[in-house]
Amino acid sequence: MNFEQGAFSKTVTNGADEEFVLHTASNDPKHLHWWAETCFMFHALSKGDRSNLQGCIDLLEEDKIPVFMTGLASVTNELYTRLSYLGYTEVDPDGVPENLTEILKAHTLTDYGVKYLSDFYGAQSAQMEHLGGDIEPIRQFTVSFSRLWDHHETFSVETLMMLRHFFSDPKHALESNFTEGSGRLFELYSQLGVIEFVEDGTLVTPTFLGAVNVPFLFDILLFQKGGTRTH
Repeated sequence: MNFEQGAFSKTVTNGADEEFVLHTASNDPKHLHWWAETCFMFHALSKGDRSNLQGCIDLLEEDKIPVFMTGLASVTNELYTRLSYLGYTEVDPDGVPENLTEILKAHTLTDYGVKYLSDFYGAQSAQMEHLGGDIEPIRQFTVSFSRLWDHHETFSVETLMMLRHFFSDPKHALESNFTEGSGRLFELYSQLGVIEFVEDGTLVTPTFLGAVNVPFLFDILLFQKGGTRTH
């Protein structure tokens, strides 16, 4: 994780011509504030932007893969570019007419994105509504969660996928001692507020904070390890 805010600055505009300033680059997912600003890009979508995204998600139910056409300095382009570092999207090199490539970019979904884009949409809708668009709590959470980043990087793809699944729904539960050493990890997760112990401490379940953030932070690691192309 990069703990320096730095002097980076970029302005993007949504479909309602509202401007937003970002302080992390699209291609820097290890920056401490990258995830918070990615969540905010979802919040910054205009009503029309969000309706278009929902329409594209609806197409997936018809087994149709949408192409997202975006302006280069738009909120939508920034969001879909960032989602490529979760393994959800990729640039469609043939999606834009040659005479428009200086102003437009086309994004399409990967197989992994087809599986999980709607989960991202639902989680960030809930999180941004809960926070009223304030990303400072997400920044603070990411500061704390980043202290486990090096440890998480040692996990196999299979372990990350198992934990990703666990965190994806607050209704999921695991035995608190399901593997040797898991007890200490769950204690740390509990201190971070992403799980809670239930049933007299014999089980753990994800909290709301964990469910709307951790699966997607694990997707960043899974993408780096190639796991989003194999699962």
